[in-house]
Formats: sequence, structure tokens, C-alpha cells
Amino acid sequence: MMERNTELSGTDRTADGVLITEGLRVWTNDLERGHISLAEAGYETNQNTGDKTLWFHVIRRPGDRGVLQSSDRVATRFQGKPA
Repeated sequence: MMERNTELSGTDRTADGVLITEGLRVWTNDLERGHISLAEAGYETNQNTGDKTLWFHVIRRPGDRGVLQSSDRVATRFQGKPA
């Protein structure tokens, strides 16, 4: 179950180690470019380990609701190219 509207830890990072912030340009795991929206972000807790994973939307174009992604599924660079 995802906890919405919780305070972000401020330590969540992309797969390539960049601090996650509102508007950060990223590549998704589907190799689409977009920017992070934290408006509806929340954490999902692993039942076995207690680890929390940040989930948020990546907006791909104006007017897009976005695709749900987690911090380990996005990166700011892909094959040396910035998002």
C-alpha cells in the first residue's frame, strides 16, 4: 500500500545517484524523457524488509497526467545523453 502526501525524505535518488526534486528531467525505464512531478508522490513499504520506495509521476509532454515510476526506474542520463 502506498502512503500518499507524506513528507519526502530528501535523500531519494535516481538510479544514477541524482537527488530527486520537482521538475528534474529524467529518462524512464521505457526510454521516454520527461520531468518528475512530486504532487502525488508517496512511499510504498516492502512488507518483508520495511524498505520504503518513492513513487511519483513522470510527465512526458504538456497536459500529460504522467506515468508512475519509482526512484530506481529513472535516470538523468542514458548512454551518455541527458534527459
